Amino acid sequence: MAQVPKKDCVAYLSAVLPPELSNMPAREVPDNASNYDFVKSLILKRYNYFSEWISKLKSDTFQQLKDLMVTEQLKFRVPLDVREHYLEDWLKFTTPFELAEKVDDYGNIRESFKKKDQPKRNFANFRGENGITMT
Repeated sequence: MAQVPKKDCVAYLSAVLPPELSNMPAREVPDNASNYDFVKSLILKRYNYFSEWISKLKSDTFQQLKDLMVTEQLKFRVPLDVREHYLEDWLKFTTPFELAEKVDDYGNIRESFKKKDQPKRNFANFRGENGITMT
């Protein structure tokens, strides 16, 4: 394996990292952004956060991890009123099927209230006080 001088490690590392990780050092103080040990610790903190997140949500299999990641992406597309309705349970939804079921339930309940609350608007057969039909 080639030996990279310590001063060039950050540049080499940035070239192989995904953009969201390689841009992290750019937001830091310039001295820290070129310090390999600092950049390494910054990236490892992000990785450790991910590991803790997965372990807390009990994602033990690859399928559970896939479901969790798909669910998190779907959560960003859920309308705000649905998110607010399920605020206390929002973090408990870990499968896309569970999330879709809750969104459907919310939509069905909301539709049922709309149908009951809206009065019928049939103005064609309206009779005034004097018995005259108005159209």
